[in-house]
Amino acid sequence: MEPGKTNGVNIAFEDKKGNLRLKPPQENNNLTIRNTDGETEHIEQLHVNTAQKTLGVFRTITGNENSEVQYLLEKVKKWKENVQKSYLGHEDSRCAVSTKIGKTLSYPLPATSFNKKQSDLIVDKFLAAALSKSGIVRSTARKIILAPSEVMGFGYDDINTLQIAEHISIMIYHGKSNTVTGKLIRLLAEGMKQVLAGI
Repeated sequence: MEPGKTNGVNIAFEDKKGNLRLKPPQENNNLTIRNTDGETEHIEQLHVNTAQKTLGVFRTITGNENSEVQYLLEKVKKWKENVQKSYLGHEDSRCAVSTKIGKTLSYPLPATSFNKKQSDLIVDKFLAAALSKSGIVRSTARKIILAPSEVMGFGYDDINTLQIAEHISIMIYHGKSNTVTGKLIRLLAEGMKQVLAGI
């Protein structure tokens, strides 16, 4: 591990009015590692809600998705600013939607757990940017916009549906495999089973 690129979170709980909450960073609970020169260095301790970007996705120890939502909304905003002042026609804009911003929004979905409200917020901002440039009237029914082009829809992706599909795909592909992802899925499933059983 490289000290400058390594940090940690103190996972400890405290009782607050009958509810268990993760404790904030504790000064007396620092982790240390040895650097390449053999010297001891402290690992930076983060707050439990501090998001870190890993492989292009913002993650927190608590699973809070707010940082990733804001990151994607910023991407949509920047894409909108760039495409609105471009000379792209409707067909080229639709191509840009599917090959650029669409890929940006779908990339993190295997790792995210957006709720419906967060998904809808991202889709709303995305469609506000994409529809007019693509030559689609903004008042067009959402079902038509999100329907596949094979059935005369515009084929734009619904993030909530895509996220669920990605999760199911990963469980099917990795569920029984001996990969790191497969082991993690089984470990989490076993933990949930014990929680539900009250063990």
